[in-house]
Amino acid sequence: MSKNNSTTKTYDRLKAKSNDEGRMPTVKQICKLLDDEEIEYDCDTWSEYKTTSGAGMRYSTGGGSKLYEGYRLAIDDGVTKVRFDTTDSCYSVNTWSYAGKIVKIVDRARRQ
Repeated sequence: MSKNNSTTKTYDRLKAKSNDEGRMPTVKQICKLLDDEEIEYDCDTWSEYKTTSGAGMRYSTGGGSKLYEGYRLAIDDGVTKVRFDTTDSCYSVNTWSYAGKIVKIVDRARRQ
């Protein structure tokens, strides 16, 4: 469980985000933290097309579709599960919740 400066900053940013303060670390930074803490996880790149609408319209107007690229991350330590897809429209609203769960998993791993 080696901790270097970059993963310490990532952990601190996750703690802040769990209190809905600051920015969520990138998935790559989170994966580095998990690697350093020897926590198992699954992460892969992900992309999907989503329908777009005309400017300012609440309904589809044949605006076409747009490719969204991101990551899917899954962590399960047997007690706490975290699964998210950065292309989901609700991802940015729920980052505080994901951060809080990741902090719990890291804290639990550090106690072992």
